[in-house]
This record gives sequence, C-alpha cells and structure tokens, in this order.
Amino acid sequence: MTVLTGRAFSLVARRWWMYIVLCAVAMAVVAVLYAFQPKIGVWLAQVLVLPALTTIVYAYTLNDARGGTENPWARVLERLWAVIVIDFLTTVLSWLGQAFALAGDILDLLTGAAITFFYVLLILADASAVVDDEHDWLLLIPRSFGHSFSLSWRKENLWRVLVLFAVQAVIATMVFALQGVLDAHKVPYADFWAAVPLLTLTTPPFAALAALVYMDVNNMFAELSCEK
Repeated sequence: MTVLTGRAFSLVARRWWMYIVLCAVAMAVVAVLYAFQPKIGVWLAQVLVLPALTTIVYAYTLNDARGGTENPWARVLERLWAVIVIDFLTTVLSWLGQAFALAGDILDLLTGAAITFFYVLLILADASAVVDDEHDWLLLIPRSFGHSFSLSWRKENLWRVLVLFAVQAVIATMVFALQGVLDAHKVPYADFWAAVPLLTLTTPPFAALAALVYMDVNNMFAELSCEK
C-alpha cells in the first residue's frame, strides 16, 4: 500500500497543473450552485461535481499507468454517467449506515455497521466503472458493483479497501471539525468553506490511489508487464 500511495502522488504530481485547474473549475462550479441553492449546494458538489473530477483522475491514472496509450477524455465521456450514478448510490448507502449507527439502539448500531461494511466492499465500484475496458454500458454499473464486491471480499484485498475507507473517514472528520470551528467563529457560508475546498483538493490523490488499488487487486499490473 505504501508503494501504491507513493505512485499515486507521483502520478498526480506529474499533472499537477491540470489538477489545479480542474480543482479550481470544480470549486467555481460548486460556488455557483451554492449561490443559487445554498441548502443543497454542497450536496450537489458531492453527487455531481466531485464524481466528474474523480472520473477524470481515474482515466488519467489508468492512461499514465499504461504508458499513455489512449485519449483519457474519450473514457471520461463514456463512463462519467456511471460514476455519477454509482457515487450517488454509495453515498446514500454511507449516509444510511451512519444514520443507523447514530440511532443509539444496539440493533440499529449493528445494522449501521453491517451497512457500512457493505459500503466498504463497494468502495472500488466507481474505479471499476472507469478502469475496466468492457464497453457494454447496460451492464456497466452492476458489473462494477460485482467486481468491487468480489475483489474487496478477498482477505488479501480487504485491508486495502479498509485503508481507503479510513482515509475517507479522516477527511470527513476533518470537514466536520472544520465546520465546527467556522460555525463557532460565525464565518459566513461555513458549510461551503469547510467542505468544498478540502473535498475537492483531496479528490485527485485519493482517486489516483483508488484507481491504483483497483488495478493492483485486479492484477492489471501483471497484465501490463506481460504486454510489455
């Protein structure tokens, strides 16, 4: 995992200028959405804007890992819709797990833990939707969920997806803590400033790592070595 993390940061650093521009554009789009719909602006960022940024990072990470053999934007345009749907469904699943876990009842707590674990097993589904080469769009989403579940369930891979989940949890905790500080100081639009910059700027390195983890657990690096 340490090697994959170092490689993820290396691939992001290789295209740092592009990711800075994309992050700036993403935050600008979210700011516009927030200005018109402040109650759901941050939510729209999570279900529309960030999945688009994630898809771009997945496509470029795959392309760079393969040595730059294709046009990443073609894959982005082909798979973006699937990532938006998958991320929406998994986000709802994550929120549902949190809601049950915070209900207080022991049965609800166990239900929340089970839902959260199921979410962890699906954490690579959006990466699968972009990285895999299958082109049957009718089966793209169910196949991506199936690939993520079957690969994450293996004991040699489970700890890796748990690490990804832990990183997500740390980022979410930072957002929650930052919003508490901003609210305490009565900073205007605290929910925007706490969530959007941090979530946007952490998307490229996290998405690159998730793509590499998926490629690794799916033995794609071995396939690339054989092709060479």
